[in-house]
Amino acid sequence: MTETPGYAAVVPELRSILPRDTFTYAVGAEHAETAVPGARVRVPFGEREVIGHVLERVADCDV
Repeated sequence: MTETPGYAAVVPELRSILPRDTFTYAVGAEHAETAVPGARVRVPFGEREVIGHVLERVADCDV
């Protein structure tokens, strides 16, 4: 299955936020096939990078 670039809803592994707080990240073409639901990913979060989990892929973002 080939995913197209778009956006991913990600839950960061952080103790300070609710477990289901999600953040939306753009997915570049180089990560389109690996940023799938259930995948563990590294994402920017403030001034650092954190590990998170992709919940879903979406074609558009409201922001």
